[in-house]
Order: sequence, then C-alpha cells, then structure tokens
Amino acid sequence: MQYQTSIYMYCKVLEVTYNTGSMPATVSISVASSHSMNKHLPTHTRPNNPGTGLPTGNIPSSIYNNAYTPGSLNLDTYKVATLNCQVNDATLRSLATSLISGHTTQVAQATAIFNWVRNNIAYEYYFNTVRGAKNTYNQRRGNCVDQSHLLIALYRAAGYPARYVNGECRFGTSTSRTGHVWTQVLIGNTWVVGDPISTSNSLGVINNWNSPIIYGYYREITF
Repeated sequence: MQYQTSIYMYCKVLEVTYNTGSMPATVSISVASSHSMNKHLPTHTRPNNPGTGLPTGNIPSSIYNNAYTPGSLNLDTYKVATLNCQVNDATLRSLATSLISGHTTQVAQATAIFNWVRNNIAYEYYFNTVRGAKNTYNQRRGNCVDQSHLLIALYRAAGYPARYVNGECRFGTSTSRTGHVWTQVLIGNTWVVGDPISTSNSLGVINNWNSPIIYGYYREITF
C-alpha cells in the first residue's frame, strides 16, 4: 500500500468517527493507480554508503583516495568478517562502538578509529599476516598487513565499508619501492586512504610513502 493511500484510509476512518461518534468496524477503500493522488509520489534517495546514516563531514582530499560509483560494488561484502579480519569479535565491536560514540559525522567517526590504531599499535617489521585483527589488538603490535586487518575490522564493526590496498611504495627518500598494504574506508562516495603504521599519517593523509604502484583493491587479503 502506498503511503498516500494509507493516509486516505485513515482520513476516511476519522471522517466516519467524527460523524458517528465511533470508529468503524471495518474499512474498505479502492484507489486505482490512475487516481490523482498517485500523480505526486514522494522520492527517496538511499545513501550510497549507509555507514551510520550520519552526515559525511569534510572528507579529506588525497591523491590516494578513489571515487566510488554508486552500485558498482556490493558494499555489504566490504562490511563482513573474514579469516583475519574478525569483525564480529565482541571486544573489537565494543571498541569500535566506544570510539565512534559522541562523534556526529562519518569523517569524525572514521578519524577516531584511525587515530586509535595509529596511536596504540606499534609497528613491527615482518612479512604477511601473522596475528590478524584480534591478536594485533591483543599484542598491540603488527606489520602493515596486520594493522590493516585491525583497522578494517574496526571500520566494519562501526558499519563502514572498508577495503585493503596492496602495492609497492617508495618510503621516505628511497628511490626503490617496497611491498606494502594499506586501507581505504568508504565515506560518502569516496574511498578514503588510511595507513596507521606511521604517526606522521592521518586519515586521508599519507606522509611516510609516495609514488605507489597499486596491484589492486580487495575486500579480503589472504597472505
């Protein structure tokens, strides 16, 4: 039933109640699709990135961000748990909830999550996944892959689509590239970059590397 048909029905009920002093036992209405009340239907645009339903705020601008084309991806698959990204862990979900509490924009919430990982997880050099999101949280240390697992798990636990980026970057003043993994979180129609391994970085701002060669963008990393 269209909302305007429901309103019409309730108006009929009120009219009968007013005229007779009691509510009718039954209500029967017939509204054809060609009726004039159906000529002005309301429109509603569903948010492309549901997130928390909050306004986006001022999205950081970065050459390492990517535009999202609405409908081009099944965003639900970028919000779920994977083997090393334990989104449903009670501790991580509780942490995500506490971090976003009181923040009134999506940017502010995502920033609070990013800052916590950057400020509380020490960088440790090794190859590939060793700990996963939960053990990286427990041990408070991890390489770029494990820190990405944790950051993405917290983003997703807070309701935000998030993904991994894998490629090679030039760190500092080096002229050679090194394999690396970092993150993007979807805010509005923008995949916003985030790499928590350096305190010089912030959400949407990368200072510790440049000139990436990107292999791809992934909902899950298995190495």
